[in-house]
Amino acid sequence: MVENLHNKPSVLIVDDSATNRFLLKAQLEDQYKIYSAENGEEAIMIAISPSTKPDIVLLDIVMPEIDGYQVCSILKQNSDTKEIPVIFITSLDEVEKETYGLRMGAADYITRPFNIEIVKSRIKVHLDLKRNNDQLKSLVQQMKDKEKYLETIMSTIQNGLIISDPNTRSIIDVNPFLCDMVGCKREELIGKDYYDFLGAGEKQDSEESCNSYVDHSLLKTVTNEIIHTRRWFKKANISDKKIIVQSISDITNIKELLKQQDINIFQAKRTMNVIHNKPERNIYLNNNLNLFVNYCFSPCNIEGGDHFFVKSIKLKSEDKKQTFISIKDQSGHQVGCVLRSISTDLLHNAVIHNYTSLPQNKMITQLNNEISKSKVFALDEFFTSINLQIDHEKLQLNIVSTGHPPFFRIRNQEVSILGRPGDPGTNLPIPMPDFNYESGTYEILPGDKFILFTDGLTDLPLKSGSPEIKIKDLQSQLKEIIHKDSNLSITNIVQKFLEWVTIKSNNRFFPETKADGTTHFVNKTGDDVTIIWMEVESSENQTEYKFNPKNANELDEIIDSFFHDVIHECQAGGYQVSPVMFRTALTEMLLNAWKHGNNENSDLSITVRVRYANDLHLEVIDEGNGFDYKNLPDPTEPQNILKTSGRGIFMTRYAANEVFWKDAGRHIIAVFKHESDPSNREVAYQNDIHLWL
Repeated sequence: MVENLHNKPSVLIVDDSATNRFLLKAQLEDQYKIYSAENGEEAIMIAISPSTKPDIVLLDIVMPEIDGYQVCSILKQNSDTKEIPVIFITSLDEVEKETYGLRMGAADYITRPFNIEIVKSRIKVHLDLKRNNDQLKSLVQQMKDKEKYLETIMSTIQNGLIISDPNTRSIIDVNPFLCDMVGCKREELIGKDYYDFLGAGEKQDSEESCNSYVDHSLLKTVTNEIIHTRRWFKKANISDKKIIVQSISDITNIKELLKQQDINIFQAKRTMNVIHNKPERNIYLNNNLNLFVNYCFSPCNIEGGDHFFVKSIKLKSEDKKQTFISIKDQSGHQVGCVLRSISTDLLHNAVIHNYTSLPQNKMITQLNNEISKSKVFALDEFFTSINLQIDHEKLQLNIVSTGHPPFFRIRNQEVSILGRPGDPGTNLPIPMPDFNYESGTYEILPGDKFILFTDGLTDLPLKSGSPEIKIKDLQSQLKEIIHKDSNLSITNIVQKFLEWVTIKSNNRFFPETKADGTTHFVNKTGDDVTIIWMEVESSENQTEYKFNPKNANELDEIIDSFFHDVIHECQAGGYQVSPVMFRTALTEMLLNAWKHGNNENSDLSITVRVRYANDLHLEVIDEGNGFDYKNLPDPTEPQNILKTSGRGIFMTRYAANEVFWKDAGRHIIAVFKHESDPSNREVAYQNDIHLWL
C-alpha cells in the first residue's frame, strides 16, 4: 500500500549541485515528501510559504550569492521558520566551520562523503525532537488555557493535593488545603522535596515501583507537628512528562479514636511467646540423628497472620518422644490475625498435650472441632497450615496440610514437592465444620532436608507488578543450588536461596543488619513471609578425641590447643561462633568433667567430640559416677553463682546457645549457632514457661 503523500514529513534539499539534489531525493523520497532548491533565495521562499513549509532542511553551505550560513540565519530569525531543524551537508570538515554553523542555529552537521543511512537516522532524530518539542509546547498552551479552571478545582478540593516529579520528588504544585495542613505558603513548597514533610520512618519507595498506591503516612508540619494521614498516589503522564499526583486526608482524629480501642500488639507477641516458648533448634532423634531446625519470620506489618511452633514432647503412656512442627497462615493481615493466631495455637498446644496418643490426622480433626466450637473465627476467616509429626523411634514424618502451599524435601540431589493438592495428607483449610482430616506418612532418612513456607514467598514480586513465583520455579532454583555443590548444608542452601528470593522480590524482601550485628529481613511485599528449614543430621559425622590429663596444667594445655584448632576450622567454614563464648564453655565443660566427673583421676578418660554441621556441636563425656543435674541448686541464684560446685553448668548455659545432658549427667552437649546472634545470650532453657507438664 502506498503511503499518503500528505502524511509524510517534508524535507527541503538545498544545494547548487543538481547531481547532489538528485541523489538525496532518490534516497529519501520513499519516506519523505521532497522539496528542492538550487540556491539560498529559492530555499527561503519555499520555507516561508505555508503550503511548502518543510519539516526539516538539508542545507549546503557553499553556494553562490547567499550561502548556507546566511540562509540558516534568515530562517532562524523568522518566527514562522525558526523551529525548523537545519542540517548542514557540505564537503567542509573544519572544526571551526562546524562550530560556526551550530552557533547560527543549525541542529546538526554532516560532511561528504556520507552514508545515506546516517543521513536518514539524523533526519529521524531531529524530526522526533521537533515533534516532541511541538507537543510539549502545545500541552503547555493547553494547560495555560485551562489554568483558571484547574485553579478553581484545586482551591475547592477539601483534600491536600501534591503534584511532584517522580525522579526528583520535587513538588511541582500544591493546593491551598495542603498549604493549610503543613502551615506553608504555596511558593515556599514549590521545588521542595516532599519527603521533607513525611514523618520519621515514612520514606517509602512505593511510588518508584507502583503506578498507584494507598497507605497511611505521617505528615510533618513546619512546626514539627505530626498529622496522621491517608495517602493516595497515582502516576500520570502529561504528554511525555511523568508526574505523581498525591491526595492526602487528615485522619488524625480517627487514628486517635482507633488507638483507644486497639490491642497492644507487643503484648500480643509476648503472649504468643508464652504459648510457644523458644523454638527448638536442635532436636536429638533416634539412632544418633539430630534434627536441625531454623526459620525466617518476616511479617509485612508489626505483626502478621503467619505463626509457627517447633516442640518435642514425651508420650505420657510410653517412654517415646515426638516432635511437632506447625506453620500457619491466617487469612487477612489486620490486627485481628494476631488474636486468631493466639487462640489457634493455644488450642493446638492443648490438643497435642491432651491427646498425645492420637495420630496426627485425629489431632488436627480435633483442633478443627475445637476452633469451630470456639466461635473465634468469622464465617469468612480461616487459616491454612502444614502440620508435621515426627516419630523419633520409627523415624517417620506424618503430615497434615490444610489448604497450605506444598513444601520441599531435598534428598541427595533430588528436590521433591510434598503436600501438593491430591497428595496424601492434603485437606481443606481450618475451620471446616464436620470435616475429617487425613494424613500422609513419609520415611525420614539421614541427610533429608525440608523447606516449608507460607504463600507470601510465592507472592513476593506481586507488589512491584511482576507475576508470582511458581512452585516449579522455587524447585528449579533449589536444584540449581544443590547441583553446583551437593555437600551444602541446609543452612548454606537456604542462604543462597534467599539471595535469589531477594532478587525475585525486586528488593522488597531483603536482609538488613542491625546495630547489634544481628540480621533480619525487611518485608515491603504486602504479605507475611515465613520460611522453616530443617535437616536430619547424623551425629556420627564428628571428630572424637580422648584425653587423660594428669593435672590442671596439662588440662589447660589441652584446652588451649583444642580451642585454637576448633576456632580455625570455624573461621574456614564460615561459622560466626564467638571465640570468647566457645572458650568459656569448653573450659567449664572440661573442668567439670575432670574435677567433678572423674574426680581428677588420670586413669579415667575425658572424651571430646566436635561436629561441624548447621551448628557447631561440642560434646564432653566423662567416666565418673554422674550426677543429677536436675536437682542441683540453681546456679543462677546470687547465693550460688560464686560457688565452685555448679558454677560450670551456669557458665556453659550462658556461653552456648543450647545445652543438653545425657547418661546421668556424664555426657554434656553444647550447641553454638552457625550465625552470630549477640542478642540471644540468655541462659539456655532457663526462661522457658511450660503451660503443659
